[in-house]
Amino acid sequence: MASSLPSSTAIKRNLPSENLNENQPKRNHWSAGLSTALDDEGARVHKDELCTVIKDKYPKARIHLLVMPNEYIANLKSINNTHLPLLKHMLKVGKEVAEKIAAKADARGSFAHFRYGYHAIPSMSLLHMHVISQDFISDSLKTVCIYIYIVAIQIVPLVKLTKASPTSDVVDLKVGEPFEISFDVGGKEAPKVQLTKDGKEVKFTSVEGTRHVYSIPEVKPEHQGVYKLTAKNKLSTEETNVALNVTGN
Repeated sequence: MASSLPSSTAIKRNLPSENLNENQPKRNHWSAGLSTALDDEGARVHKDELCTVIKDKYPKARIHLLVMPNEYIANLKSINNTHLPLLKHMLKVGKEVAEKIAAKADARGSFAHFRYGYHAIPSMSLLHMHVISQDFISDSLKTVCIYIYIVAIQIVPLVKLTKASPTSDVVDLKVGEPFEISFDVGGKEAPKVQLTKDGKEVKFTSVEGTRHVYSIPEVKPEHQGVYKLTAKNKLSTEETNVALNVTGN
């Protein structure tokens, strides 16, 4: 498959041979093989301004791709909430490229199902997402141990924060009216959740499962302020604010 960018387009990338630190292996070290593979035109099937897709050198299925960021990111522990757009883009590209290859390889749809995910503890240095067809037919898949290892790959989700109420980020109420904030907070690794008002922590009225609720039956002027919910785990941090304005005596 041809690259989506002209070959003359320059992609800025910090390879392990540049700006070395303790987290970046030397380019000739085996764990830096993926950084070298980024420049292998024979393995590359797609490249854009954010990521590159290559064929896995030792495929564990008839279609096995690796999606990698063009910038150097060591692993999942190196990402934060600012990388979320990049991760979403990598997943989108991985799906699109896999579907195109599958359509050309087998019009009957034998590759209709793919697994997309990251190794929680990778052996190679450079964040990469696996895209694997679910046939698991490959000469490289020779033992049960390898099969179990591959089928166990899954996306390690970031913190998911969903506001149930209020629907607006700014709430105007009169003295005596009720006020409620409710959020659903989740993530494979349970996040730490904190609610503050003008920088000072306040306790939730109730917490049931993923639903976190803070309610005031009758607001008073002292309840006015900015309420900030923060949900954080090792992988990411999500925040959202609700400003409450109270009028009347």
